Amino acid sequence: MPRVPRSQMEAHRKDAVEQRAELEESTRQALNKVCGGHSVQKDAAMISIPKATLQGRYNSHKNLSDDQKLSACLSRKHSFVAVFSPNEEAVLAIYLITALNMCNGLTEPEVRKLAYQCALANEKKVPQA
Repeated sequence: MPRVPRSQMEAHRKDAVEQRAELEESTRQALNKVCGGHSVQKDAAMISIPKATLQGRYNSHKNLSDDQKLSACLSRKHSFVAVFSPNEEAVLAIYLITALNMCNGLTEPEVRKLAYQCALANEKKVPQA
């Protein structure tokens, strides 16, 4: 299997991140429309996602309190509370990529532990496990 140059992998990763951000934003806009009384089926068709996906996110969203709705990250099937802001998450990602390029990559449990320690150090509200 031929090796893919690291710069090409990083470019692909950046494209995927941008596409995910665009989809998340359009999903959030559609969710706001559905909360305002629009049709789930029509709004899901407009952004090309399955109706069941938008319906599931709407069902999860309507059961949250107002405070949770503000901080809920609805980019996946199950909503979760974001601990870091997008900028803080990007800084952490850059640090991890830099460490990986210096042959000091961390395992997945070590990355989780590092993120938890960063959250505590920055006095972030960390949800119970």
